[in-house]
Formats: sequence, C-alpha cells, structure tokens
Amino acid sequence: MRNSGLALLVLLLFLNACSSEPASRVEYDTPAQVLVAMKNQYAGSWYERMTFVQTTIQYAADGTSDTTTWFEAMELPGKLRIDIGEPTDENTWLFRNDSIYVFTQGILSVFNHVEIFDRFLFISFSLSDIE
Repeated sequence: MRNSGLALLVLLLFLNACSSEPASRVEYDTPAQVLVAMKNQYAGSWYERMTFVQTTIQYAADGTSDTTTWFEAMELPGKLRIDIGEPTDENTWLFRNDSIYVFTQGILSVFNHVEIFDRFLFISFSLSDIE
C-alpha cells in the first residue's frame, strides 16, 4: 500500500510538471540586449572562476578535419586562458583585458590589442562590464 501511495505522488508531480506553462520566449534584436538580460537575470550569482575541457573540431576547405582538446580557465573580469592540446605543449592563448597573447610551443608568437567590436565574445563572459 505504501508503494502505491508513493507511485501516485510521483505520477501527480509528473503530471503537474507536464501541465505547466512553458517559459515565455523573449526575442532580442542585438547581442547587447542578450548580455543585459543575462546580467539582470544572474545579478549577484554569476561565476567568477571557471575551468572546463572541450573537444574542438576544425574543418578545412578540403573536407578534412582536425580534432583537438582545449583546456580552458577563466577568472573574471578580464582573464581567459586556452591551452590548445596538452598544456605541456605550451600552445596557449591568453586573453587579458584588451589584449590577446598567443604562445606557440612556449614562445610568444602573436600579441594583439583587441578592437572593441571583436571583444563581444570575451566581454560576454564578464557581465560586470555590461551597462
């Protein structure tokens, strides 16, 4: 008898979840509107540090592909590190505020100041920069 009561409770909870109205969909016209909405939604609870590993597949014009593991770490605001392949290979991109440093086998190969329109992706990680 006890199991049937539990099963009924689970069924009622499931049916209630199914009958709930779906969340309303909001349309945005610009990336800036998306960022402002994110800042408002997550004010006070947005992450300050994050690490993750991802598999990246790059496709060439000839149809071939290259699969690489990226090791990523960020600290907000303004710091992002991406190790392309094994970190010991020292193929690293460092994003620091308005600059990008690219290391190839541990040697600095590229340094650029990022133009404001190119900063959209990087700024999106740090909602504190959004007004």
